[in-house]
Amino acid sequence: MKKVLWFLWILIFLFAGIIIFVSLVLYKPDIFLFQPSFSQNVSALAMMLTALMTLVLAAATFHTIKNSNEREERRIREELARENRDRKESLLNENIEWACEIQNSSLDIQISPTKTKIDIDTEILLRYGIPFSKNDYIIEIVKNLFPGLEDTVIQLRDTFVGFLFLKGKDFGMENLESAFKGPKYSKIIETIKQELNNPERVVKQLLREYSSRLAYHTNELLKKSADSKSRLV
Repeated sequence: MKKVLWFLWILIFLFAGIIIFVSLVLYKPDIFLFQPSFSQNVSALAMMLTALMTLVLAAATFHTIKNSNEREERRIREELARENRDRKESLLNENIEWACEIQNSSLDIQISPTKTKIDIDTEILLRYGIPFSKNDYIIEIVKNLFPGLEDTVIQLRDTFVGFLFLKGKDFGMENLESAFKGPKYSKIIETIKQELNNPERVVKQLLREYSSRLAYHTNELLKKSADSKSRLV
């Protein structure tokens, strides 16, 4: 840009010099030590030079405007890319937060004699209900923006649903099954019910297995999310 500006200034000074010279030739020819031999044709020459300089200045101005537009377009593209990157990073952080909530929910709830049923229900809602309510939202984010995480997220979601179902059985919350109605959960619940029909597979044993799977899938998702986040920078 500085080079273009310098070029414009040089052209302007050159143009001004030509105008001054032509004016002197036309109106004050006697000041020259020599008499210009082209005084009769100087008007035509002046017009030609003026037209040429105008053309050069127009080209230089066009080049300057073009460069300015290109810089503005580049700035807008960079700004949009930065906004898109920030948005992706924010949504990826929500995915990581969801995984951490699930990780924390797998810890056992300590039921002390001093806790009332309301206390226990509130703790269950906070620990399990909040991450469960985000399942569909997180999967939608991953499908649209981070397809490489989709399989891991779905595995974690399904394991979490199975874990919650078994946790409800362990707490004696039979009405919890109604929360898992629908085709996306039916296969998971049916699998667990079949396993529970086996007298050797008790709830607590299955719960331990699902808890281990939950920890594994959570760690996998956190690891892959961290990799995706590093690629956004």
